[in-house]
Amino acid sequence: MKYRDTKETSGETLRRVIALMAKHAAAYHPVSYAVWYEYASGRNAKLKQAVDAFLGSGAQLDDKSIQEFFDTYIVERDEEAMRRLYADFQRIVTEISHSAHETGVQAGRYGDSLAQIGHRLEESVDRLPLEAIVEELVAGTLQMHVWVTTLEKQLAERRQEIEELRVAISEVQSESHTDPMTGLANRRGFDKAINELLALENSDRGETCLLIADVDHFKKINDAYGHVFGDKVICAVAQTLKSGVKGRDIVARFGGEEFVVLLAKTPLAGAYTVAEQLRATVEQSRIRRGETTLDAVTISIGVTAYRGGESVTEFIHRADLALYTSKQNGRNRITVAPEA
Repeated sequence: MKYRDTKETSGETLRRVIALMAKHAAAYHPVSYAVWYEYASGRNAKLKQAVDAFLGSGAQLDDKSIQEFFDTYIVERDEEAMRRLYADFQRIVTEISHSAHETGVQAGRYGDSLAQIGHRLEESVDRLPLEAIVEELVAGTLQMHVWVTTLEKQLAERRQEIEELRVAISEVQSESHTDPMTGLANRRGFDKAINELLALENSDRGETCLLIADVDHFKKINDAYGHVFGDKVICAVAQTLKSGVKGRDIVARFGGEEFVVLLAKTPLAGAYTVAEQLRATVEQSRIRRGETTLDAVTISIGVTAYRGGESVTEFIHRADLALYTSKQNGRNRITVAPEA
């Protein structure tokens, strides 16, 4: 998402956004602000229409509905922007190909011209003025030089455009797969990662396990300390999970206070060990905000191993059931899904 509003315009929009956010149940976090900013600024007509229809039913926007609007009308729009960037990239490549073809044609003509001049020199030196042949040769050489110089200039300009497009595409793609509050992969990024991993051959993927973790009693934390502090808890847990896994493993914010950890080439026993380390680290952490220190943050975790041939939905569902069991049995614990 790129905003080019002036300071005055964004300030006026901010005042409207704060007033709108205060009327609804969603917390004051970046995703909520992004939705309301695009709504209040009028920059996203589809989002505004959808939100107006939602509000017309008498409902309030909570964190879940805010996330859905963000994923559908902001992230999806960025996907459209990325497709437009790819179209521009294709246009540039086509132009380069055309320029190269034209230069090739001119080079071919120049070569034919040189060949003809060579034959004329061999056959008719006595009859044709040598000066005229030389002038024709020089003129052809100069024309070819112009074509080559023009092509070099075009290629330099296109290289710059391609680099700018590459950076823009990378930024859009990164934003569309990243949770803005925690910096982890979002649901879209996780879906992409898990589908790519499970598409690999067994020999390349190895044993694959999934952890689903949920912050215990998060609503009570929000109610007791406020949404701002609740956001800080989410970010702290996110960084703990991220720091507790290896570089090739994927940690994502699954939604709200729920996280997923995708472990490649990890047997079920190893996944349980990782889960226990993460659980214990979160339990031992102390989260501070000003004079407030929260000592009671814990997480519950469900663990499962991938069964060959099952769908991604089935894989996630089994881990989710294991998480539910952990919460039902007292929270701050780990449950491994049955293997059969």
